[in-house]
Amino acid sequence: MATKKKALTKKQLRLLRYNDIIVKNKKLFKAGQYLTRDAFIRLFNIQGVVSSGTYEEMHRSNLKLVTAQTEINMLMRENGLYIASEDYYQFFNVVNKDRVKAEVVRYSAGIDINNACTGRLEAKLKTRTQANTWGVYNKVPRAEIERMGNYKETVRHTRVKKRVSQI
Repeated sequence: MATKKKALTKKQLRLLRYNDIIVKNKKLFKAGQYLTRDAFIRLFNIQGVVSSGTYEEMHRSNLKLVTAQTEINMLMRENGLYIASEDYYQFFNVVNKDRVKAEVVRYSAGIDINNACTGRLEAKLKTRTQANTWGVYNKVPRAEIERMGNYKETVRHTRVKKRVSQI
């Protein structure tokens, strides 16, 4: 009995299209290559992006570019590459190996920070709910504020940094 293939999502269809575009334009996707905003928009056929307008219109346009860049980086990661944007999305470049290594370390640090934030939010949600004080803001003690943002580097992150430094 043949199983039915699940329909692809809109995002997956975009990724397939982006993948084909990158393959057809490989010379543009080597380390050190730059694309201007207009070239990036035109190449990937990103709709609804304006080059001038109100703050809101420009902000919406930049968010569309962020989305496209994020999705394209999903594909680039599969090749050990990364595209960075510069000057408020005026330029996009395929970064060099040292910058890719820095992105790996940044991702790793983000995992630790998100883990700490998740744990703290969940713990406080639970204690405040159990104490029947959830839903109102209480003053945060100075000692707690002084600890905020001071995340300890985890063993996992230290190991990632060491592995990346050896690439």
